[in-house]
Amino acid sequence: MKKIYSVCLILMAVIFSASYYISYQLTLNKQEENRNLLAQTEVESILAADNNSDIIVNKNMKLIKESYDLDSKELTEETETIPVDLLGLTREEVIDYLQELSKDGKTYELLSFSSDSIKIREMIQALPPEYTCYLINENGYLIIYDKSMGDSYVTTYIPIEDFPLEEQEVLMDGKGFESMIELYNYLESHTS
Repeated sequence: MKKIYSVCLILMAVIFSASYYISYQLTLNKQEENRNLLAQTEVESILAADNNSDIIVNKNMKLIKESYDLDSKELTEETETIPVDLLGLTREEVIDYLQELSKDGKTYELLSFSSDSIKIREMIQALPPEYTCYLINENGYLIIYDKSMGDSYVTTYIPIEDFPLEEQEVLMDGKGFESMIELYNYLESHTS
């Protein structure tokens, strides 16, 4: 009876190990295919955007605009008419125009440029908020720092132990606020 259990146990271990190894190899192959496909797409887009330097943007072209949100990793594509600002520009001038347009968390790049269409990618990333004051734990008490002053603004004498454990961890590194009102509302909600 013990031999049957031992044989079954060994057989199950071999089956599970083989299944794990096979699924690992399949996943590895799929990842390699995805990497090759991505590299091929990048090379094609570089060649497509590089080859046409004599073409001038006209009203008959179509504009394909990809929007890629870096935070959510979401890619959307829409077709638009050529904006007036691009009419009459060459490929190099379009690239310069897109570089000037890139600011405030948005970056633009030319993906392809042909006699019938232009493909542009807009990459969007939300800008971090501008903090004006910070709440920091020092020696077990919370201190308010004002960004404009550069040093401590108010010592609250509120012990950090009055806050939930999750908030204590955040306050150890410091928590930023966009305004003093937001900071006082935060303190009021956690200490009352």
